[in-house]
Amino acid sequence: MPGFYLDPNIEAVLRACLRREGWPEPARLHPADRGGLTRGGITSENWGHYRGLKRRATAAELDAITDDEALQFYFLRYVQQPGLDQVTDQRLRALLVDWCFTSWDDPIRALQGSLRVRGLYAGAIDGRLGPKTRAGLFADRDPRQTYRDVLAARVRFYVRLALDDEARAFLEAHPTAQLHNLAGWVNRCLEFLP
Repeated sequence: MPGFYLDPNIEAVLRACLRREGWPEPARLHPADRGGLTRGGITSENWGHYRGLKRRATAAELDAITDDEALQFYFLRYVQQPGLDQVTDQRLRALLVDWCFTSWDDPIRALQGSLRVRGLYAGAIDGRLGPKTRAGLFADRDPRQTYRDVLAARVRFYVRLALDDEARAFLEAHPTAQLHNLAGWVNRCLEFLP
């Protein structure tokens, strides 16, 4: 249990996120990570801002982060700030929180899109979990469908992200590469989500 109160269900979600982000491995700089120097999903920029350093945190400062500090940071940044503590369906909340690590507002946009398609949300697709989005969630009688929609949107998001300018240049140079078929294959698989 961290040194601050954390709902056990949310703590479990955050601990799973820590594990997926490679916690407790030391800080590293990977060329494909656009966040720069990172430890367990916490970038040097975000930690520097969080700690009021007025600069990016160093690798040593990232490596000094305790489990409790990481949990508190994760909670504030990926649960409380986006309003995901307001999502009562635990499975959906876990999916949304985990997605927030890679994309700040796209998870809530996907949620709003799912609710809109089913007539439960008429507001803007703005990535903010405001009163209209919460009302749509409250009125949702099929949270499994919402979960499926958000998961499918997340997979499609990653496919689009992976097919960046470098990948498109590769595809132009290699017209017979199977990578051309990836988005279609993924969309096909997503049709079989239960």
